[in-house]
Amino acid sequence: MPYRSRPADSDSDSIDVVPAAALDRRIRLFDRTVGCGSCHNVYSQQSKLLVMSNQGSQLCLKCHVY
Repeated sequence: MPYRSRPADSDSDSIDVVPAAALDRRIRLFDRTVGCGSCHNVYSQQSKLLVMSNQGSQLCLKCHVY
């Protein structure tokens, strides 16, 4: 899925996200897209092979802006 945010005055289905340049380095984009490997890593010691803990939605909130 393309990683892009909604323009401020848009009614599109896109959502507001953190700018790609500001993402935690553990969260990887693949040619500017989000894929399984953006949140999961086979070498992770976290539950469900997440790249970081998602306690309190930590992982989700590294990208999503609410």
